[in-house]
Amino acid sequence: MATRKVEITLICGEYSGEVHAAHLISRLSALLNFSLQGVGGPLLKKERMELIHDYREISVTGLTEVFKKLVSLGRVYSAIKDHIKRTKPSLVVLVDFPGFNLRIAKIAKKEGIPVVYYIPPQLWAWGKWRIKNIKRYVDLVICFFPFEKVFYDFHGVRCTFVGHPYVLTVKPVYERRDFLKEFSIPDTYPIISIFPGSRENEVKRHMPYLRDSIEIIERMFENPFFVIAKASQINVEDIEGYISFRRNLRIVPNFSHDVLYHSDCAILSSGSVTLEAALLGVPSVVLYRLSTISYILGRLLVDVPYVSLPNIVLRKEVFPEFIQHVDPEKIALQVNDMLKKEKKEEMLSLRKDLTDLLRGPGRDPYENAAREIFDFLVERYGPLP
Repeated sequence: MATRKVEITLICGEYSGEVHAAHLISRLSALLNFSLQGVGGPLLKKERMELIHDYREISVTGLTEVFKKLVSLGRVYSAIKDHIKRTKPSLVVLVDFPGFNLRIAKIAKKEGIPVVYYIPPQLWAWGKWRIKNIKRYVDLVICFFPFEKVFYDFHGVRCTFVGHPYVLTVKPVYERRDFLKEFSIPDTYPIISIFPGSRENEVKRHMPYLRDSIEIIERMFENPFFVIAKASQINVEDIEGYISFRRNLRIVPNFSHDVLYHSDCAILSSGSVTLEAALLGVPSVVLYRLSTISYILGRLLVDVPYVSLPNIVLRKEVFPEFIQHVDPEKIALQVNDMLKKEKKEEMLSLRKDLTDLLRGPGRDPYENAAREIFDFLVERYGPLP
């Protein structure tokens, strides 16, 4: 290895995975000289990744959505398979996206190439039978949740807990007064933030229900104000098409942590934003809708009582959930309940519990993960160039 440059192939399949992967690669670049190829997006491209394919070609939600992208998935799979066989990289790093990535792990192992799984499959929630594939094809698992390490340790998989990056990164940019001024938001009560989702199909499924909830909440309070957080990959027109002009509503792009932190309550599409809200101490209500077939299959396969991460980690319903059966009136009533003073006090207490659970060794979980990969490569190949 001392005479050969380290070559890393990294595969991610959706936006949140790319965010974590980009931070990881940034930290690893401070420890090691390497070239990087794989499946990523604009964030990884900024970290000097040579894109074999863009992850947006294969990003899917729900089990039935996979069928719509079978051709793209097959094309990208073939390209990565050819790349691994042809270039024999020093390491394959897989980021989440297990349905696709476990097949890539099998290819790498067959070629004698070590595999690190960063953000591993949530086998503790569903698909426990896949543990045999992790044991067979993955050399090191790097996880964000302490209970994941317990799970993988129990099954004899080499695993390390590095801490959850959100403990470090989830914080507002603006002071409240500056945030309200920047986005022309009045200092009223309540300010309710709405996160319809980070994918186009999520926005389409959720906005009709969110629109109806907004109308009901408007009748419950004298001066409510709504802030809709727009993910960077969503067109503003995708949101505006569902809401008539309202003086008491703003669509804010990008500043999701500020939108959450400076709101009194949030309505969230289930996903990583639920953990962000909990770490910021924001009382929230969670909703999510899938296609009917995806929902039925999910009910058969999923083995946890909750879908939002704070509820899963703390093992109780911190945030009320409306999964598939989304009722705008019940959502509005839950928002009213979550705005009570005691709910805010409860959330601030739970925020501390959650932060303590997710804090890893050292200060920077990304740096911890980069060091684990560096040490793994030294263990595998000896001194690195």
